[in-house]
Amino acid sequence: MEGSHVRVSDGDRAATLETLQRALADGRITLTEFDERSAAATTSVTRGELGSLTVDLAPPASTLEPITLGGTLCSVRRKGAWRVPQALTLRTRLGSIELDLTAADIPHDTVAVELDILGGSVELRLPEGASVTFTAVETSFGSTEDHRRSQGLGGRPHFEFRGRVVGGSVELRGPRRPLFR
Repeated sequence: MEGSHVRVSDGDRAATLETLQRALADGRITLTEFDERSAAATTSVTRGELGSLTVDLAPPASTLEPITLGGTLCSVRRKGAWRVPQALTLRTRLGSIELDLTAADIPHDTVAVELDILGGSVELRLPEGASVTFTAVETSFGSTEDHRRSQGLGGRPHFEFRGRVVGGSVELRGPRRPLFR
């Protein structure tokens, strides 16, 4: 394992503990395995030690590869159960992209979203409690709007937007609400 002798931080240990908790909740490890691995995670010193605790729990590499969605003069829609990579590029030229992430599998604490929008629109439905930052989004003749009722601060997952929007729009929405309660 490359860099296996590099020392880990408390944040690295916490991320490993979250992975173990998700694996327990998913039924991929037993409570006994969780207890053993959690104890080892809190005392791990190097990446090699920490990595060995979750190597059999990692999703297939292909599901973690960054993806690009979009096109020219077209519409792209994605909803339901799908795995969201840690890096996502949304690129459209005079088209639209609609992503519903409310039922998606998002195994990462942070998802980096690169915007490259020219005369198009992007609408994202984010899970309840998700947090957002527009780190470095350059907008010209367009808009970026967050329409969610509750905008979680420090929530999980966190979406970090960067890139450019020219003559287009990016709209963030929360989960759909039932019409009749």
